[in-house]
Amino acid sequence: MKLGGRSLGRILASIFEGRHYAALWRSFRVYDFPFYRLSNYVLSTGNYPCDIKLHLKGNKLKARLNSHHDLLTVNEVFCREDYPVSGDEKTIVDIGSNIGISALYFLNACPESKLFLFEPNPANIETLRANMAPYPERVSIEESAVSDSSGMLRFGVEESGRYGGLNLELERQIKVKCLDINQVLSEVLTSSNSIEILKLDTEGAEIDTINSISIEHINQIDRIYFEEGVLSRLKLLKGELFTEFTLKSKGNSHYLSRREF
Repeated sequence: MKLGGRSLGRILASIFEGRHYAALWRSFRVYDFPFYRLSNYVLSTGNYPCDIKLHLKGNKLKARLNSHHDLLTVNEVFCREDYPVSGDEKTIVDIGSNIGISALYFLNACPESKLFLFEPNPANIETLRANMAPYPERVSIEESAVSDSSGMLRFGVEESGRYGGLNLELERQIKVKCLDINQVLSEVLTSSNSIEILKLDTEGAEIDTINSISIEHINQIDRIYFEEGVLSRLKLLKGELFTEFTLKSKGNSHYLSRREF
């Protein structure tokens, strides 16, 4: 049995997770029409594509959504706060930017930040550029994937545009440009002394990408945020990372934060 595309077991399990109650409380401050948006979120309904208005730290912003799947992302990022920030971050690298929901959050929560965005799916790029249009001086967009290798690689895509990834067997396969993570970090660090946040949401390629980052670049990153739905896979993170970082987890979101000595 499913409700709004979610299994009954998943819904019942969420009752015991405090982060969902915190997200519900924040949603009344975030959304323009909270009861309507919450109904869309729970039941996977609504008229799409659409523009919605959001509120964050006194800022009013607009986000263009292509489907109800994008509303799930809004809830994760703006209401559940899966990507915590201090507000003082200056340089943020967002790999797997999708349509720019996480980027909108970073831009408005960190007013002095510059963002470097990477998104390979052509179906997402137009919406990503539209969502980033108000911030031309603060955003760089690269239409490419980023992983532990470079070249033209196979990329699986599906209708929503939310769950595509390198080498995934999905509805359709396309070829996308892929950049090596160390090449990306080198170029970003030519204009910045450090990277406060490196965020990766690449549907399964996160751990291999993190493990391939050179020690030179690791030393210039404060925090790494990444997705991983299989907790046992966290053991695949290379041990050297834990001399520099501590690992914390919140659901499928994981945080490598630099140790303070």
